[in-house]
Amino acid sequence: MQVLRFDQLVNRSPQIEELCKCMICLEIFIDPMCCESCENHFCQTCLTTWSQNQSARSCPVCNKLKEKQGQRILKNMLNDLDVYCCYKQNGCLGILKYSEYFFHIKSCQFKQVKCEYEGCNIDILLKDKDQHDNTCPFKLLQCKWCQQEIWRKQLEQHELNECLQRKVQCGKCSSEVPILMMQNHVDTCPENIYKCQLCLSDIKLKDLELHNKNECPQVIIKCSGCQEQLKRISMILHMQSCQFVEIECENCQQQIQRKDLKDHTIAKCFKTLKQIITDQQRQIKGLFTFCEELSQQVNLLSQLQQQIKFSKHFKHKDIEVIKDGKIAQLNLNENKKFDRLIAIKNSKNKPIEIEFLHISDLNVCVGITQRQNIFNPKDYSKHNHQSYLFCANGIVYIDENKEENGKKKNFGFVIGQKLELVYNDQFVSIKNCTTQQYLKYNISYEYFDKDDIELYPVLCLRSNFDKARIVN
Repeated sequence: MQVLRFDQLVNRSPQIEELCKCMICLEIFIDPMCCESCENHFCQTCLTTWSQNQSARSCPVCNKLKEKQGQRILKNMLNDLDVYCCYKQNGCLGILKYSEYFFHIKSCQFKQVKCEYEGCNIDILLKDKDQHDNTCPFKLLQCKWCQQEIWRKQLEQHELNECLQRKVQCGKCSSEVPILMMQNHVDTCPENIYKCQLCLSDIKLKDLELHNKNECPQVIIKCSGCQEQLKRISMILHMQSCQFVEIECENCQQQIQRKDLKDHTIAKCFKTLKQIITDQQRQIKGLFTFCEELSQQVNLLSQLQQQIKFSKHFKHKDIEVIKDGKIAQLNLNENKKFDRLIAIKNSKNKPIEIEFLHISDLNVCVGITQRQNIFNPKDYSKHNHQSYLFCANGIVYIDENKEENGKKKNFGFVIGQKLELVYNDQFVSIKNCTTQQYLKYNISYEYFDKDDIELYPVLCLRSNFDKARIVN
């Protein structure tokens, strides 16, 4: 039962004791209740405990009890009291309002608690619980071998000497094996020495199969020529005289049985040798043919990779690429006019020949721009857009020149006219092959780092049915 003693008051006085004393526990009220008959106050818990010991629920003072909540003025007085924590003797220096006190003591770090582990009867301060948890000898920890839960104080002994699942090292092969399985391992350890039952040699278990197959002199084997079965030690002598054993001719490398070797004349040998040479020549010729075909395929693949075509990935989603990447077009259900860019696959200094098959908006253009503009076109009428674009209506958007950016030049193109675009790191040029109009601009890196920017050749379509093709 909770008790708040008068000696916990910061400012103790007889007047406070007289006003705030429970008539049962004689300490400070906790959740005061009032008797309507005599108007005396009691702790709620004290009154409940008192009544349980009586034949009928009654007031300890007047024996008549009709309970009601304590007077508000008393509760206000209690809430203004400053009290020390009941765990002050354990080190808590808190000075608390009455209204905060009961919340505080529930979690006060200086409260004494019992260790939660069975077998450990130590009282510890709440603040030291984690530290004690790391050292408590009665905490159950898991054995690293068998996963059984063992008291901390017994774990080391268990893991080192008692656990039947603990691994120990085999003295022969150095493998780590659970001690429970060690006897089975010893019987099958690959480093164990066994005696061969035929030749009585000492052989490691891991080498026994190889010994029986290739080395044991007492193993019965079959002659590759006459098929007679003999011990390996006898087979060596037998093979040196067996007439059915095949021997390789030193000249033609043909395999010939010993009994037929005397009939293998020089003429036969050279005839066989000639046939071998002919077969090898045929194989070499076939290899040359294969190499030529492979070279043609590589060249064809290289040509396909170097073809100039529209990119299927670096483009606006509305642009459709057809005819093996040679034609780009807009074919939409609605006609919204705005810049839609598509990159052209090409290497620097290689001319790109372009022809417009349909133009609905004279702001369609050809040129070069940085990669991010392909997906997020900028306002090219403003400066620092890092683009060099040439429109059908003659307007050019040139990043390096504020004076010419967005101005109309002596250049333009219509449907059916072939354009030739050339670019590298130093310049970009465009030529109308029909009218011979020509523009060239040096590329400026004044406002951006040359190493950080990669310029792409692009085509810009704006309106429904705009369409262009790559000629070369």
